[in-house]
Amino acid sequence: MRSPASAASPVAAQADFGNVFYHDIAKIPFADLYETLRSVPAQVRSHWLAEIEQASEGPRKIAALCGFLRALVQIDPVEAGDLVVHLKRHRSPAMDAMISAALPSAMPQLVNMLLKLPPEVRNYALTDHLAIVIDEWAQIDPHAVTRFFDVHKEIPIQEYSASFLKNWAGIDAQAAWKWLEAQSKNVSPFSVESWLTGWFDADPEAATNYALTHVQEEKLHSAIEALVPELFQQDKRKAQNFVDRLPTKELRQGALTRIADLGSPLSLNEWPAPDAASFIVQFPPTEWPENLSNVIGRWRDVAASELVGWIAQLPPEARNNVIERFPAPSSFEPEYDFLPLLELSDSSVRSKLLRQMVQRLGSETQSAPKEAFARLRLSPEQKAELAAFLPEAPTP
Repeated sequence: MRSPASAASPVAAQADFGNVFYHDIAKIPFADLYETLRSVPAQVRSHWLAEIEQASEGPRKIAALCGFLRALVQIDPVEAGDLVVHLKRHRSPAMDAMISAALPSAMPQLVNMLLKLPPEVRNYALTDHLAIVIDEWAQIDPHAVTRFFDVHKEIPIQEYSASFLKNWAGIDAQAAWKWLEAQSKNVSPFSVESWLTGWFDADPEAATNYALTHVQEEKLHSAIEALVPELFQQDKRKAQNFVDRLPTKELRQGALTRIADLGSPLSLNEWPAPDAASFIVQFPPTEWPENLSNVIGRWRDVAASELVGWIAQLPPEARNNVIERFPAPSSFEPEYDFLPLLELSDSSVRSKLLRQMVQRLGSETQSAPKEAFARLRLSPEQKAELAAFLPEAPTP
């Protein structure tokens, strides 16, 4: 068998290059592959791809196919897209590999390719590749993306506008907003959020001032709430001042809900729960969001002693309200919610929190606290302590 170097030579390229590439893909430098593909006519490249398609099925074949297209998309994205569309097998991984290697300037051609593929192909690995390509395209030419949507009315704008609006707003917020208003029937509130937060990323002061100036406009309310976590992660004092200036309880509570989302167990940001909780309790308890309990639960799970100490030093009204919002034990293995507190030294706050949890046992499954308590897998000593907090049976 020839060496990879001879296979990659433009002069010595052979008709069975596809088979050589199939066997030696791990050894061929990308630069050699690129130069070889660039030096031959399109019909030769098509023939080589056909050779790879005819190879034995298995990981080696898929790797060869993907490697071939990663190089080709940087040479001729139109040709690469056409070849993917006409593949008999493995179109999804081939498409995925090609998109990951393509230059930003190739995105218009890749969009056209994706529109020719069935949705199940372009959503390979539970990823909407059309959204990825539109997003990257918008980073270099957002106006072209809007023209694309004007032509392709069959594509639901609300599914794709949020991503490119965020990028466009960072480039030209006024132009992006003008287009957004023209599409108001088809664009979701999430798109408005993307627009405002994208502008904030590029010019925080201008976006913040705009939000406060237009705070009475209902169509901006969701976006204004979404701006608070952005401010919070930059400057907590500015975030507090911004929330204070919101004119209604509903807006302030909505903004604090977004902060609590940052510190909740499901947050992808993994923002520290103590920061989120401390920020929220600066405001009146009537404005605290329902999901504050999620933040407290996350804090309990990672640093129960710190949480109890923090609750203890709060002013009485805030302390009582935090205890009332302390999360109920999970219906799935509730023991693990009790253990962080049971392992701490006795204190009045600890006792109040345990009482709150015991009395809410079974609330998620609508079971009686005593029934749920009986199923707890704790030591006799721990159960004895908790038994004192069970609600008394009503007098007949």
